[in-house]
Amino acid sequence: MSRKMKPIFLLAVLGLAGSGAGKELEPMGIAYSTGIFSEVKLSDVKASTQVWVDGFGARHDLCSSGEVHVLADPDAWRSAIQEKKFKLGILHTTDFLMLEKEDLLNPRFVFEDASGIGAELLLLVHKDGGIGVLADLAGKGIFFTKDNYCAIAQMWVDTLLAEAGLPSRKTFFGPIAKKSKAGTAILPVFFKRAEACVVTRGSFETMKELNP
Repeated sequence: MSRKMKPIFLLAVLGLAGSGAGKELEPMGIAYSTGIFSEVKLSDVKASTQVWVDGFGARHDLCSSGEVHVLADPDAWRSAIQEKKFKLGILHTTDFLMLEKEDLLNPRFVFEDASGIGAELLLLVHKDGGIGVLADLAGKGIFFTKDNYCAIAQMWVDTLLAEAGLPSRKTFFGPIAKKSKAGTAILPVFFKRAEACVVTRGSFETMKELNP
């Protein structure tokens, strides 16, 4: 059994224009949602971003590097917006949804890779595990992964349960655990040591390639 959805990341701009040849390039601040990064040092994120902005801005006569901010929650985003700390923001879906109705940001771009926009989420169980419908998972354990999609994955599962008239995630399932990598969530289900997991399709396809 598998069920799917596609969460997304959004890039929002507060206003960005070229400075024109011969003029001093204006510093551009960039802000990220904390939830975008998994097992990455924030100092590395800031350093690599500044290198990228310097190179891109110089080539296009657009901007020089500015401060790089990593913002933990919607309140931090509101403060950064009010203080005009950045011109380009890369937001996690959950942060954007919290700010969308406040008309604080102007969304321009959506994350896309070779598989398309966003990432497809799958709820996986073993085909011989005797689980045919969502209700069969009552009291069973489930794994999530500590990645960019963890919060969205949990919201999605809560929505599936509500649509099926079942209790909330914390009440419905047995043990709920977060695994550091997709493989440590998928393989226990494959070997029938766990009942279910939620991962992205990309992670699932990679595991299929590595474990044919």
